[in-house]
Parts: sequence; C-alpha cells; structure tokens
Amino acid sequence: MEIKSTYKELEQRVRERTAELAKANDILRREIEERQRAEEELKLIQSSTLAISKADDLSSALGVVLENVCETTGWQVGEAWIPGDDKDVLIHAASWCSCRKDRGKCRRFHEEFTFPLGVGLPGRIWASKQPEWIPDVSIQSADVFLRVEIALQMGLKAGFGVPIVEADEVQAVLTFFLSEFHGKNTRLVELVSAVAAQLGPVIQRKQAEEALRESEKRYRTVLDANPDPVVVYDTEGKVVYFNPAFTRVFGWSLEERYGKEMDDFVPEESWPKTKMMINKVVSGESFSGIENRRYTREGNVIHVSISGAPYWGRDGNPVGSVINLRDISGQKKMETQLQQAQKMEAIGTLAGGIAHDFNNILTPIIGCTELSLDDVPRETVLYENLQQILQAGIRAKDLVQQILTFSRQADQELKPLRVQTIVKEVLKLTRSTLPSTIEINQYISNKCGLVTADSTKVHQIAMNLITNAYHAMDEGGKLNVTLKEVELGADDMKDSSMTPGPYVCLTVADTGIGMEQPVLDRIFDPYFTTKEKDKGTGLGLAVVHGIVKSYGGDIWVYSEPGEGTTFHVYLPVIRSRVGTEEIEAVTPVQKGTERILLVDDEKPIVRMETQMLEGLGYHVTTRTSSIEALEVFMANPDKFDLVITDTTMPNMTGVQLSQKLLEIKPDFPIIICTGFSEKIDDEKAKAMGISGYVTKPVVKSELAKTIRVVFDDK
Repeated sequence: MEIKSTYKELEQRVRERTAELAKANDILRREIEERQRAEEELKLIQSSTLAISKADDLSSALGVVLENVCETTGWQVGEAWIPGDDKDVLIHAASWCSCRKDRGKCRRFHEEFTFPLGVGLPGRIWASKQPEWIPDVSIQSADVFLRVEIALQMGLKAGFGVPIVEADEVQAVLTFFLSEFHGKNTRLVELVSAVAAQLGPVIQRKQAEEALRESEKRYRTVLDANPDPVVVYDTEGKVVYFNPAFTRVFGWSLEERYGKEMDDFVPEESWPKTKMMINKVVSGESFSGIENRRYTREGNVIHVSISGAPYWGRDGNPVGSVINLRDISGQKKMETQLQQAQKMEAIGTLAGGIAHDFNNILTPIIGCTELSLDDVPRETVLYENLQQILQAGIRAKDLVQQILTFSRQADQELKPLRVQTIVKEVLKLTRSTLPSTIEINQYISNKCGLVTADSTKVHQIAMNLITNAYHAMDEGGKLNVTLKEVELGADDMKDSSMTPGPYVCLTVADTGIGMEQPVLDRIFDPYFTTKEKDKGTGLGLAVVHGIVKSYGGDIWVYSEPGEGTTFHVYLPVIRSRVGTEEIEAVTPVQKGTERILLVDDEKPIVRMETQMLEGLGYHVTTRTSSIEALEVFMANPDKFDLVITDTTMPNMTGVQLSQKLLEIKPDFPIIICTGFSEKIDDEKAKAMGISGYVTKPVVKSELAKTIRVVFDDK
C-alpha cells in the first residue's frame, strides 16, 4: 500500500511538473512570437520610413510602402489613396501588384475610381479613421464594395485597409487584397496599423515638400528677389510661402511653418490693426504702409511697414493674400534716438539756465552763511543752525552739478571717495519721496574702502537702482539697500576684464513683480524699457551699466516673476590708500593783503564777496558794471593786483572784459567766476590767458585757495 501511495504521489507530481513546463513553454512561445512580431514590425517601419525619405515624390514613397507590406505579409495587391485638392474625395496615389501579368487589370482596378467620404472600403476608412476587414469580397454588394466585379475578375477574395492619421487628419488610406478567402487577422491589422502610425508624420512632411516645390515654382521668380520679407497666406490664413528675406528677418523657415497659421508672431497690442488688415484683404481690398509690430522667432519685437493685397485664382475667386513686411526697426530706432537727443538737448539747455541762475542764488546764501559762522560762537544753537544751512547749500550745489552731469554738460572728476556717504545721502533724499507702503531697510557698512569714481556718477547709480525698485512695487513692498566690502576671487568673476581683489558691493533688492528671462537678457540695452510711456526712457540702467563698467566694476541682476529683483554693483577698492589723509585733511584758509577789483552785476553777490575778501585781508574795489570796471582799470592799471569778474553780464561779458584788460596789461592776473557757461571752462580760460577759474556758488576756502595759487604762479 505504501508503494502504491508513493507511486500515485510521484505520478501527481509528474503531471503538475508537466503542466508547469507546458505553461512555461506556452509563455516562451508567445514571447518569441511577440519578439518576432516586434522585430518584423520594426524592420517594416524602418524600411518604409527610409524608402519614403529617399523617394522623389509622395506617389513613389507610398508605392515603396505598399511593396514592403505586401512582400512582408504575402498579400498580392496594395493601394494608396489620398484626399484630393478639394478634400472631398479620395484619389489614387499609388499601387503595387505581385503579379506582373495582372498589372493592366490592377491599373483599371485602381485608377478609374475615386471615393467620397464614407463610400467604398477606402471612403469608409477615411470617415471612421479605423481599420476595416472584408473576409469575402464576393458576397459584398456593389453599395458596400464598389469594385466587386473587377475584384472577382482579378481573382481577389479578401481585403482590408488602414488609415494613416496625423494630427487627427487622415493623410492617406492603405488597402490590401488577397486571392483567397481570409478571416480577420488581428495581428496583421495591428502590424500594418503600427506601420501606418509611424508613416503619418513622414507622409505629411513629404506632402509639405511637394507643396513647397510647387509653391517655389509659382512664386520664387517674382518674390525671391524682393529685399522685404514676403509671406503668402491661403484663404484660411495658413502659410503657403515665405521668401528668403522673411526667414532672414523673422527667423522662421517655410518648411516649419508651411500650412500653419502665424498668429504667434503678432504681439497682443498689434491685433487691432492686424484684424483691420485681414478684413481688407478678405473683402478684396489692398492696403499699404500700415505701421505695426511683429515678433521674430527668438521673441524679439521689430517694427514693420505692412502692405498687402489679395491674389486670385483662375476662376476669379480669391485664393489667398500676399503680405509685404518692410523692416523699419532701424528707422524707428533712429527716430527714437533723434527724439531722445532732442529731449536731452532741451534738458541740457534748461539745465544750463537753471545752473546759472541757481548758482547765483546759492552764492550769497553759502557766502553769507560762512561769514556769519565766523562771527558766531561755536557752542551755540545759532552756530549749529548756520552749519545746517551751509550743508544744505553745499548739497544744493552738488545737485546742480548732478543735473549738469546728467545732461552731459559737465565732465566727471575721478577721485578717491567713500561710497557709503553717497548712498546714505541718496537714501535721505529718496525716503521722503517714497510712499509709506514701501518699507526701507538699510545695512550700510562704514568699513568699506575707498573707490576711484565721480561722486555724482555714484549718486546716479544709487538713485537709478532705488527708483527702479520703487517702480517695481506699485502696491508696496520692501526695499533693502546693503553696502559692504567683499573679496572676489577669479572664480567669482563674470567679466574677464575684472581683477580679483576687494570690491565695494552695493545691493538694491525689492519685493516687486520681478522679471522673466527675455527681459533680463535686454535689461541693460539702451532705450529698452518695460515701463509705461511716461514712466521711463529705457536709459537709466543702460547709463548705470556704462558707469560701472567704466570704473572697472560689474553689475549683476537676479530676478524671478513675482519674486522681486536684486541688483549687485561691484566697484573695485583702491589697493593703496596712500594720500587718503591728504585728501580728507582740512587746510587753513589762506589770506593776503593784495588789491582786488571785484566785478559782478549781482549786488548781493558783490556785497557778500567783498565782505569775504576783506575778511581775508584783501583791499577790495567793486563795480557792478563791466563797462565801469574797464574804465576804472584803464584809469590806473597799477592800482590793482588782481581782477575777479563774473562771466555773464550785460553790455560786456567777463570774457570780453578779461580780453580788454589783458590788452592793456598782458599777463595781468584775472580770476573768472561763472554760475554756468558753455563758452568758458577751466581749459578755455587758461587758453585765453586768464589765470584762474572758479564756479559758483563761491565757497570761501576755494576762492582763497585760487587767489593764492594765481599769485604764487605769477
């Protein structure tokens, strides 16, 4: 019994093992079949794709595909159908037959037929976009299979077809026939469908290539030589043709845009004019010289002058439009530059007038304050108040200089300076102008080293960056201004012209709207601005960039939309600080006893400067008329050791007076003062033989120093 039981147990195990092996073999067989199927499918796709790419035209390409499928599957006849020009019927594009003696019948089987949507095997596949299988052609009615009689004459029994679909549109329909009855073969349908799915883009490209060749023949001779960009649209607004100038200016090639709309190269604000132009050509009208803007492929905006007209088919109906887009960006840029130059010229003229009058007003204010300080005890409230008036006057003097610098009527003076002092001054000036919705945080280190720069230019850098930050926060936010000294190594440099070492880093950060990368790429371009028309010229950051680069520094910017913007300005610190003490040292006011003829048509200035000069020990004779001054000098030239004259005076200017005096007594020492004049500066004064040059408002220490320098030189 035990042996019998053991035998049955072994027998059961053998059966189970046999079943497992059979199951494994079945899985292995299916895997092999699937692998063979995949390899067969891949081989068929590769050979068909390669054949299409090498074929001269679409018909030849489809013929090669049909041959490959038939030879791979064993089916005898293959056909290809494509939508006609009007897309209302399928027309014969290519065919292949395995039997050479039946080629004549094959041609009659294909070429004499067209199939409307939903009619016949090709038409039904076109309509459904799905494969269809006919196991037995002979039992089909003529309504279902239009060519049943010819098929029977050719001995064709079974048939099936698959669509070639791309972008949800049927590009072609492939049908195949066999000389024996054949039930539906799902694997075969899937194989040919897989091939068709891969051929859609290739066939679409081949169709585009054929259409391109046809359009090139039609338009190239006339339009290729046009230096202006030209685009031809069909009645649906889809691209039919670009000329070479269009590709050169806008960047798109015809191959990538053929049969597609060009809405994406029209900026949003340009649509109203664009729709007006579209309506004109649709209604059969022409137009010319309409200025508008268009995007390039890279996203840049260019100004164009657009002309267009409809073009007509042989039947007299419109078939599209021809649009000429003349690039007028250069012209627009020149117009903008001219307008800006005129604006700057007007600002310069205004600045000169303001500088002259304002400096004349400041001269007695600063001068009388200095004189009063000499007569007031230091430890008094009055003395402190007078000091505040003097400092305000000096700041006003610097402000006039900034206006002149901005209008490019004053040269910058490079000297060692401390940036922290200027940044603090800018923050004081801007704090009162910013709305209360903006929180200002400043972190200014007093340990920053000296930089070689012009104070007005550094002021301009800080003011521009802070103003930009304010404009980016219309709804409020935080403005953080940081100044510190940092050490930059070679790996930190973004500009190869910079040298490793210590730099003063000014950081201005806001929590505003931020910027996208295309804006960041152009942020330092002259005249580029994202601000509204009345809020910016596009020059501010371009000027800042130019100033920083001229000082051997660099400016970095980081920004994300909605995350704010941060600017970092790096200015090189002076390595050797020799001479710093001399720069900052206060020298005592120099005095003298010489005889001075003082000439100015402003009585308050004459009164103040007389008091100032007499306080320095000089003997002063005054005149408020240049004519009277000349008469006094002519009467007794040896009575005077020096003449100090204003520049702008009625009847005879200070320059003319100086020339007259030098004719009477060559090499006579003369100091000329000016609130502002385009006709005279330090160099021009020296060239005329004038010994000294002083700008208003006159500060006692500067005037005293200039007088002693003139006398020492003589």
